[in-house]
Amino acid sequence: MTDRPPASVSAVLILLLLNSLAWLTFAFIAAAALHPSIPEGDPIRWAMSLLALLTSGTLIGLCVFMRRRSRFAYYLTLGLLGLLALLTVADEFGFSDLIVLIITVSPFALLIKDRAWYLQRNPALQNESEPPNTSLPAKGAHRPDVLTAPRSGRDPRWPRRGETACGAAQVSGGRGMRHG
Repeated sequence: MTDRPPASVSAVLILLLLNSLAWLTFAFIAAAALHPSIPEGDPIRWAMSLLALLTSGTLIGLCVFMRRRSRFAYYLTLGLLGLLALLTVADEFGFSDLIVLIITVSPFALLIKDRAWYLQRNPALQNESEPPNTSLPAKGAHRPDVLTAPRSGRDPRWPRRGETACGAAQVSGGRGMRHG
């Protein structure tokens, strides 16, 4: 049985890429001094452009790791989207800010909705030597894969003192091998 992702997972990835495109566009607008509120010779323009470019690259990287169902990327994406939404609201709010807020909050809400899918272990990445995660059996249930000692506390896999491995008593004092 394949573990198919919910349809909203594709929507999250598309919205993350769209958000990345918005930040990349803003980075070029700021770098080219096309934004009316940023002076042309101001070093803040380059800082804003660089931060927007880093945000765009981070969103693309998170999109790649979210597709691989990385738990770390899930939490990092939630944190980054929450921070971006907060910073979008904290500034002067216009129509373009509303669009950016929608493409920022939408994947945030979808990530929370589908958190069970993102946080479960990826079977393709699970180590083959690691046993599958099974629940504990009911109390008193027989588990053939677990050797239990009898009530005497003695491990039945080891012979008692004076016995051989097959259960026969050792003979001491004869010729041949010395037992001790």
